[in-house]
Amino acid sequence: MYSNWGSMHAIQLGLYEYLVDSLMSCIGESNLHKIDDMAKIVRVKCAHQSDRSLPQTKFTHGITQITKKPAQDMTGIMFILCIMFVSHAGYEMFHQALGPEVLVAYQKLVECLLCLEHFMKLDKFCRGNLEQNE
Repeated sequence: MYSNWGSMHAIQLGLYEYLVDSLMSCIGESNLHKIDDMAKIVRVKCAHQSDRSLPQTKFTHGITQITKKPAQDMTGIMFILCIMFVSHAGYEMFHQALGPEVLVAYQKLVECLLCLEHFMKLDKFCRGNLEQNE
């Protein structure tokens, strides 16, 4: 059986880390603590869910310092960012820091990467499903 672990690890530690690092550098140092504070709020809200398929969202040192995070934590960070992009406070902060076009681009990229990860974790898929979504 073919294993996607090597590919998944490369995506989580490669693409995800690169995306989060570039986003944080675009945001600027002054907003990093705001991102970590909002991430804590999202974590508290997500802690009351019972869906085991959702990624871990508890990061004691925040989500802006990603250098020593393991690969499996990057999915949780991307999930938190996805929620922050559509929350009122998160949208306002990212919109002000990035501008509307860049914000939409980051939103789409985070969503697409999370969908790719989900797709790669599937045991099997139907070709018809791919053709429907084109």
